[in-house]
Amino acid sequence: MADYTFAFTPSAPNNRQELLRLIRQFNRDELLWFSLEGRRRLRRKLLKRSHQQHHALNMAEYANAKPPEDCVGHNRTN
Repeated sequence: MADYTFAFTPSAPNNRQELLRLIRQFNRDELLWFSLEGRRRLRRKLLKRSHQQHHALNMAEYANAKPPEDCVGHNRTN
């Protein structure tokens, strides 16, 4: 697991600040995903389900564990 924030400084222009924010968000999401690995393994051993059902359970667990995204003050087009 790599930390991609090494090349950016806090005094960077706004477009770099947005990129830095996205990189930090990605790193947090990746850390959360890897922290749930033990539960995914245990669920695969205990519950005999199809690959699609396990995938759906994994994504639901991840969505529940992920804190809400703070989008106050960010210019969003979508």
